[in-house]
Amino acid sequence: MSKKYVPIKELGFDLRAEREKHGWSQLDTAAACGISYYVYRGLETGYIETTSVERIEKLRELFASDKELSNPERITLDKLGFDMRERREELGISQRAIAKQLGVSFPTYQNWENGITKALKRENFEKLKEVFAE
Repeated sequence: MSKKYVPIKELGFDLRAEREKHGWSQLDTAAACGISYYVYRGLETGYIETTSVERIEKLRELFASDKELSNPERITLDKLGFDMRERREELGISQRAIAKQLGVSFPTYQNWENGITKALKRENFEKLKEVFAE
């Protein structure tokens, strides 16, 4: 018996809006559905236009729940307790200098500071706290 594929629009709601309403990351949402991050991202962005009926049902069930999808290895930046840009400017440090201290690329640090990346690996979160505590 072959799988039946349907347009993702049959889900009946916007994946990104619904995910953000719940405060979930794409990575955690994908894991909760048992699919890869890349497949989930493709579904959310419209790059993948069809999916299996089973996957549609998993997504509906997940978004109908009030599950907590936190990954203990990832920490959201709001847990820092301060604005990264303001703190960096108070310390008089450039973004490039902080990125170098943390051992991450300049664009990675920019994404953190600009709120593009919402959660970090625990080790990077701890390094950030250390650098900003100086």
